[in-house]
Amino acid sequence: MSLSSILQSVQKGTLKNILTGAGVALTTSSISYLAFQQAVNAVKNQAYGLPGDLISLLHIAGFDIFLTTILTAVVTLLTLNSGNLALKKI
Repeated sequence: MSLSSILQSVQKGTLKNILTGAGVALTTSSISYLAFQQAVNAVKNQAYGLPGDLISLLHIAGFDIFLTTILTAVVTLLTLNSGNLALKKI
């Protein structure tokens, strides 16, 4: 075996692993995003049924900032977990 054939076989395996890892990450993040989007839409639909006075009180209490913080943390967690899965797959 020559050096060039060894390098070609390493590159083929590495490229295959990278593409497989990227596919797993893309699939995982897409599914996570769709599930998260469905949850956000469910919360929005429930909020549309609330009276205006209650929404005003929740805003004064800072519930909207609390909810935004929690949703941001969930998105960050999903993003970090999908990145770890891609690295484990490679």
